[in-house]
Amino acid sequence: MPDTNILPNLRQASKAALPLKKKSNGSNNGDLESPDNIPKPKTNSMTNETTTTPSSPPYRPHDSSITSITSTTTTEPIPPHLDPSTFPRSFQLPERNIHLLLTFSPLDPSAILSEVSSPSAGANVLFLGTTRDTFEDRAVAQLSYTSYAPLALRTLATIAEDAVAKYQLTGISIAHRLGVVPIQEASIAIAVSSGHRRAAWRAGEEVLELCKEKAEIWKQEEFVDGNAEWRANKDRDADGKLVVGDVRTFSDGV
Repeated sequence: MPDTNILPNLRQASKAALPLKKKSNGSNNGDLESPDNIPKPKTNSMTNETTTTPSSPPYRPHDSSITSITSTTTTEPIPPHLDPSTFPRSFQLPERNIHLLLTFSPLDPSAILSEVSSPSAGANVLFLGTTRDTFEDRAVAQLSYTSYAPLALRTLATIAEDAVAKYQLTGISIAHRLGVVPIQEASIAIAVSSGHRRAAWRAGEEVLELCKEKAEIWKQEEFVDGNAEWRANKDRDADGKLVVGDVRTFSDGV
């Protein structure tokens, strides 16, 4: 008897492989995985014929494919939010000088700091969170980050907009690196600017802690002994101490 579930499964897999549209600057918008952005079919009112708007071929990773209809197993395509070829993804609000970035490439602190530059700013603060070589006396080889980019960008946008309103910032930039981050390299960069230093210092720290608590980004610590452990950033407070019970605090970077 034929397997009647195969064709629906193939349809679902093909939908998951729909390509993302890139902006003119080469980056991908964090909301492009919304159903609203899937191309709609056009209908000819005279003939009732339906045609689909041509689009580029769907993403087909080299190490993943859909097997034959007669096969007993199916290998799923890599979801777009986990595929490095769909990055970097960025979001900007030019009128508020807000800049957000998720990328698999090394971060450029100078470029990130320059984004918040403003003639009305008297203070510019930059924070870099870098990979250290130990965790609780265990030798760390590297860190690895993953994220659900559409939600993460929305969360970061809310954090940035709230900070601009609360501290009257003249600019804010939040950039997070995904994938492998070697020892001494930066996984997160936060830059803020304001008219005076107090607002810039306080805003920078608060934004960092909120990113650690709320952003949909997860970290895997890979140890020299070959073991690895996944961690939520909010598992540790700002002094690196383990959070016990339901107390909500933040980690101190990486």
